[in-house]
Amino acid sequence: MTPNPPSSAALLLGALLASIDADPAARFAWLPLQHEYLHSTRRYRLLRTGNQTVGKTTVAMYDLVLHAAGTHPTRQSWCSEPGEYWVLCDSWAQSVIIQGKLHGVLATELVHPDDTYNPSQGYGHKHPHVRIRHTSGSYSTVRFKTVNQRTKSLASATLKGIVADEPLPSLRVYTEASKRIERGGWMAVCMTPINAPVEWFRELVEAEGSPWEQHHRGLTAREFIPVGHRKPIEVMVEGPDGPEWRPAGAEYIAELEAKVHPSEVGIVVHGEWDVRAVDRYYTYWHGQIGDPPDADLWTGVGFDHGSAPSKQCGVLVQVQDRGAMEYPHVYVLGEWVDESGRQTPRGDARATLQMLGKWGLDWKHLDDACGDRALTFSKKPARRSNAILGRWLSKLTGAARLHPPIRTAKRGMGRGAGSADIRRRWLHYLTVEQDDDGRSLLTVHPSCTRVLHALDTWDGTDRHPSKDILDALFYALDRWTFSRRKRRAVTIRRG
Repeated sequence: MTPNPPSSAALLLGALLASIDADPAARFAWLPLQHEYLHSTRRYRLLRTGNQTVGKTTVAMYDLVLHAAGTHPTRQSWCSEPGEYWVLCDSWAQSVIIQGKLHGVLATELVHPDDTYNPSQGYGHKHPHVRIRHTSGSYSTVRFKTVNQRTKSLASATLKGIVADEPLPSLRVYTEASKRIERGGWMAVCMTPINAPVEWFRELVEAEGSPWEQHHRGLTAREFIPVGHRKPIEVMVEGPDGPEWRPAGAEYIAELEAKVHPSEVGIVVHGEWDVRAVDRYYTYWHGQIGDPPDADLWTGVGFDHGSAPSKQCGVLVQVQDRGAMEYPHVYVLGEWVDESGRQTPRGDARATLQMLGKWGLDWKHLDDACGDRALTFSKKPARRSNAILGRWLSKLTGAARLHPPIRTAKRGMGRGAGSADIRRRWLHYLTVEQDDDGRSLLTVHPSCTRVLHALDTWDGTDRHPSKDILDALFYALDRWTFSRRKRRAVTIRRG
């Protein structure tokens, strides 16, 4: 039997897909800020935008490919010869995402035959790099570097160009990177000013006579109309019947702003340098109180250490997992505070066990325990710490080895610079999101008066008197904020 010949529409679609595979960048229509960045001829360029708004990483990778291939239409003086380029990333996980975006704009015919891309590993787990054929016939090399706070990996190289995705972690890293391009290279930073200290970089960029050229504007409907087009791009949003495509405009921007805390709208949506002043951080919190359901829930405690009155405190939470891609429902069940500032570590341990006992729980029922770093003065032995509290809990419970142990909140992936912003923002999302019954995803038991007062009054500053009890709550939710673990499935029975 002879198969039917493909239709003209199928042939046309196949040709279109083949052309996109050969040159993926052909499918892009550049937005105004992307177009300005691509056509700038300056040595130092800063593309500052909101998070996931105008595609800063995509245009940065396309610009890099043009340099490496020697085909940049407006920057020929920077790419007339092949060379080595670096992409600086904050973490390995971030670098894999960025490698995927470079792969998405890189024509297959330009890639060296020995360089292969894997969606989960990028261009190699160790020393990831890809070679791109230059118009001269030789190859340029693009390497992906994970810098975080380290500078050792930046040593001993002379580069044609550097692209930093998101803010560089420190002035020391920036200085070391700058040395690599002293012989005629260029540098670009594409960032949203969040999750890292950026004041030093802002001063450098805005200083009189600075070599840096900024590309930034607040997000408006006009920023979504590609250059040379009349209609805006379409974005996927949540419609009444599920996800649907809509033109990006003022309504879409309003939806983006509604998902972000008011103090961070300027940074996260519009790429501004500063947070916006607010009188109350958790503006969407409306005082939802209640008990946890009679269900198997994840259980954890958090501790904040201090010596002044009301600075030492603990919080008990239970968390109901609502499934993949959904925020959980958090129930705050208990709290204790050293109001006098004279409580000993033994008193802290007793207060913790009493807090658990009110709900019929023992330490062994916990899935996780997390506390602040040790409280020390002038390099003397710690007055209060997770280890000291843990030893007293072991003595009072008769456990040879405390399980779970009390982890330190400041250790682990994602818990460095910017982690405090991530914690407070994650709790904010719980006050904004709702379950199927229209309830907030944060419920506080009426006995937790200090937590309730903190949610009602905290202004987002570190000096506010309610900050300490909220820190204990942040630490109790540490596993859910940064990663998840198997739960012990503890049910609190009432009645």
